[in-house]
Amino acid sequence: MKRTIFGILLIIGIMSVCICGAAVTKSNPLDTVKKPVSMPAAAELPEMCNQPYGLCDTAICTPMESDPTQVLCTCPVEEGVSMGMKSCSARAPVGMYQNEDKEWMIQAGAPVGQIVSTYSFLHAAPTDHGEINPNTTPEDYSGDLYIRTCAGGNWADCFDKPCFVPAADPLADVMTDRKAADYAICQCGIVTNISDYVIIGPEDPSCTSNTICQDYLWSAGDMSVMVPGTALLRAYLANHPEEDPYQAYVMNNCPNCKTCKDFVGQNQTSTEE
Repeated sequence: MKRTIFGILLIIGIMSVCICGAAVTKSNPLDTVKKPVSMPAAAELPEMCNQPYGLCDTAICTPMESDPTQVLCTCPVEEGVSMGMKSCSARAPVGMYQNEDKEWMIQAGAPVGQIVSTYSFLHAAPTDHGEINPNTTPEDYSGDLYIRTCAGGNWADCFDKPCFVPAADPLADVMTDRKAADYAICQCGIVTNISDYVIIGPEDPSCTSNTICQDYLWSAGDMSVMVPGTALLRAYLANHPEEDPYQAYVMNNCPNCKTCKDFVGQNQTSTEE
């Protein structure tokens, strides 16, 4: 019982201070990003890794009281090919392992598991009106997310950010191996930007609401990074179809589109085309 209480208190402490000992430097409020980052030089191209990751493509985030430049975002834990700037070894899970049933477990003594938030097309919407091509789409495919452009305002940058994965049972003894939750808490930076940025969400309500961009602090992306980055990810998936067949569609940029209806059919295309 004492060990369980100790584990709960330790996790709470980690949430309020840092992401589980990962290499995160507490930001100075004066260092808040004032403009979107640009695509890295050719020598710093994204690396595609096939492993667990946090997918914050449609996360709604909460500011941290201890640091106004940081937010916490709840993101699903996924597995497969994703794009990030860190090496695959730097993005490998810490304090976690897969058991014989392929379930992710948190090792005894580790208060939480650690992963990195990257990007993939796993939740991309299928073609017009939700139709899917049975010849190119897995039977259990359930993606339903669309791109939407927001004009100005703050958003959360979760790309390559550290995340912790709590135990599925918060009362489980921290000194025993225990099943990991299917979500992660990621520590992301706030971007203050007057330019357009991209959020991803379901067709309803994110595509029908005129205030959706302002109603929440979204984990989002910058156009100048998203366009070349997604092109690289799409090319990789097309050249390695056996690595991650569940990413059946991609989310591209449509610079002249302002509603989700404009995106449907124009940009939701199969990676096997």
